[in-house]
Amino acid sequence: TEGLAYISHPDNPAHPPRWHVRSDGWMGAAHSMDGPLTAEREAPLRLRWLIHAHAGPADPGQTDALAEAFAATSPYEVAEDPSPHTRFTIRRR
Repeated sequence: TEGLAYISHPDNPAHPPRWHVRSDGWMGAAHSMDGPLTAEREAPLRLRWLIHAHAGPADPGQTDALAEAFAATSPYEVAEDPSPHTRFTIRRR
């Protein structure tokens, strides 16, 4: 048995998210289930998730500890890289 724990960052809109789950097994976070979200150049929509793959049943204590550590992290930023051989770079803001 393996599994995935999807951990939403507390800065995400509508945190904690509601989930859209279908009978065929598909599921996804439904950030806009309670109303529309707006993304603008001056105020982009940013979503942060941690996905933890685990062997065996999920350990709630470990998942809670991962969520707490994730909540304390700063976001990454994707930016154009000035070097001639790389298009983008990812760094902490």
